[in-house]
Amino acid sequence: MTINSKREYLDLIVLLILIIVATIISHSFSVDSKNYKEAIEVYNETSWRFFFQQLREFELFHLIVAKLLPLDTPIIYFSIIATLSLTLKLYLFKKTSRSFELSLLFYLAYFFVLLDGTQVRVSIAISIAFWGIFFLSKNRSIIAAALIAAAALFFHYSIFFLFIVFFIRKKEITKYIIFSWFILMAVWLLGVNYLAFFKMLLSYIDPDFFGVSKIKIYLQRIDPNSAPYSLQFLLLFFSSICVYNRYKNVLNDFEVICFNLVFFSFIILVIFTGESVLQNRLSEIYRFGIVFIFPLYYKFILDITHRDWLTKAIIATLLIGYFFYYVVLAGLIVIPNQ
Repeated sequence: MTINSKREYLDLIVLLILIIVATIISHSFSVDSKNYKEAIEVYNETSWRFFFQQLREFELFHLIVAKLLPLDTPIIYFSIIATLSLTLKLYLFKKTSRSFELSLLFYLAYFFVLLDGTQVRVSIAISIAFWGIFFLSKNRSIIAAALIAAAALFFHYSIFFLFIVFFIRKKEITKYIIFSWFILMAVWLLGVNYLAFFKMLLSYIDPDFFGVSKIKIYLQRIDPNSAPYSLQFLLLFFSSICVYNRYKNVLNDFEVICFNLVFFSFIILVIFTGESVLQNRLSEIYRFGIVFIFPLYYKFILDITHRDWLTKAIIATLLIGYFFYYVVLAGLIVIPNQ
C-alpha cells in the first residue's frame, strides 16, 4: 500500500466505527431514542393518504423512510441516518479543515453524541447544509441555496434559519455581528424581552405553515429567570474574537463564513433567552461552524504556549471537561429502562 492508500483505508475504518457507534447510541442509549421509535411506529402504521398532513410533523425523508421500513427494524432508520450524516461530515472536514484530525477530535467531543447520537434529523440536515455553505464560499449561490433548502425540507425545518448565511458571508460584516452582540446583551440586561417580539411576528403567520405551530408551542413556555450564557459560552465567545483577530488576514472565504456563523450563534443565545429548546437548537446549527475552524484555536494556544505538549494538554482538558459536563452529566446517554 502507498501512504495515501493506507490513509484512505484508515479513514474508512474510522468512518465505519463512528457509524456503528452513532447507530448504537441513537437507537439504544439516546434520550430521544424512544421518541423516534414511537414516531416511526405511528407513521408506519398510518395510511399514505395522511402523508401531506403528516409533513407538518415529520420531514419528507424521515416520513418516507418511516413508512417504508419494516416495523420491527427501527435500527435500519438510525443506521441510514448515521451513514449519510457522518460520511458527508467527514468528507467535508477533509475538504475544508486545516487539520482533519483536530476538526474530527473537536466534533467527537462537542457535537457527536448531541447530533449523530441524539438529534439525528438535525445532524444529517446540518451535514447537507454546510456543504451548501461550502459551495457558497466558492460563489456558487444557486447550489448553496438548493442544498440548504433541501436540508430543511427533507431533513429538518430548522435549517431554514441558515439562509441568514447569505447576508453574513463577507469579512466586512464580522465586526458588525460582534458589535451587535454587545448591543443586544446591553439591551437584554435592561430588561427587554426579545421573545415577545417574535410572538408578535408569529401572530401574522399562518399557523399551518411548516414548523410555525411548534415554534408557537415553545414560545408559550418562557422561563423569565433564564440567562443567555454559561461560563462555557462566554469563554468560547471571547476566545473566538481573539482567534479571529489573530488570523483574519489569512482566512479563506469558507473560514470567514464559519467564524461569522459562530459569532451569530451567540446572538441567537441572547434573543431567544427564556426558551431553552429554541435557544440551544438554533444556536447549535450556527455554532457547528466552529468544527471547521477549530485548528485555528489550537494554533492560537500553541502560539501562546510555544509548547506542543502543553497545548495538547490544555485542549484535552477543555474537551474532556466539556464532554463530561454537557454529555455525561447532562444525561444525553441513558441506560435503557432506567
